[in-house]
Amino acid sequence: MSFDELKIEADKNDFRILPVHYEDIRLLTTLEPFHKDPFDRMLIYQCLTKNYILVSRDAKIGLYKKEGLKFIW
Repeated sequence: MSFDELKIEADKNDFRILPVHYEDIRLLTTLEPFHKDPFDRMLIYQCLTKNYILVSRDAKIGLYKKEGLKFIW
């Protein structure tokens, strides 16, 4: 899928592209290290702090439910 196709689908489904802020990167180190992938940890942190629901098939992400993560799939 090209970036243009992704943007069309995101717009069609009312998805938003999240910006990455310095604070998101700096504070992701405060999470429990259940998941080793730094990008996934940043997504988890953003969802926790912004009260978003994370949609993923990654079982390790589900370990953050006890931290308050709203998680589907």
